Amino acid sequence: VHHLVFAEEVSFFNKASVLEAFDAIPNNSKVIIDCTNSKSIAYDVVEIIQNFKINAKSKNIAVETKNFIEPK
Repeated sequence: VHHLVFAEEVSFFNKASVLEAFDAIPNNSKVIIDCTNSKSIAYDVVEIIQNFKINAKSKNIAVETKNFIEPK
C-alpha cells in the first residue's frame, strides 16, 4: 500500500512532485491519497488527482481518498 499524505497547502508549484509520486506507483497496487491535513489544494492538483483516479483502473491500481472533496 502506497500512502501519499498531502500538505496543508498544495499549490500549483507541487504539480510536478504530485505527478512524479503518481507515476512511481506500480500497477496492481493500492494507494491512499490522504488530504486530511489539507486546507487548500490548487485546482491543477485536484485535476491531477481526478485523472489519476480515472486512469488507475486501467493499471489495476485501487485508489482510496481521505478527505478529498470532489469539485462540483
